[in-house]
Amino acid sequence: MPRRSTLPQLTPSQVVHLQDELLANADRLLTAALAVLDLGNIGLARSLVILGMEESGKAIAIHQRRVAMAYEPEGEPFVNAWLGELWADHKLKLKLVHDFLVDEEYWFDTQSPDPEANRAWLGEIKEWARQHNLLKQRGFYVDVNEQDGVLTPAGVSDETSLRRVISHVHQIGWQLRLGEHIQAQ
Repeated sequence: MPRRSTLPQLTPSQVVHLQDELLANADRLLTAALAVLDLGNIGLARSLVILGMEESGKAIAIHQRRVAMAYEPEGEPFVNAWLGELWADHKLKLKLVHDFLVDEEYWFDTQSPDPEANRAWLGEIKEWARQHNLLKQRGFYVDVNEQDGVLTPAGVSDETSLRRVISHVHQIGWQLRLGEHIQAQ
């Protein structure tokens, strides 16, 4: 399959279908990450989580653009410069996931979330955004460098924080669905 890094203009039905498929794929990747994590392969699980976060980032961007379209002049194209840039930039997608989870604009609890508390434990996602490609590849490949020697997927060992990240990223789909309901009001 050819790699697409540009997002074409979309019809309204394509926008809805695309967001649904992005959320479904993010769910598949995160569910697979949990299964792989249960098998003890933390490096591969983290790589799958990063891929799931990238899909979640695209879904968040689609949602945000859908909300913004309500305030755009009639006939404005759905795909704008911001969405096009984000679509091709893995770091921007991960940053969007981080910011979305920190701000937690749509929440299910009886009290609003604390962005500062969220920011404290979401630092790991921010770090992943900085090193996304290296960390993602680290779960798939064996490599070697002068400083660390041989690097293997088995060399990743922070299972607890990875499970915490998965649980929070996995809720993005529900938060976006809640946001659609709220924004439609």
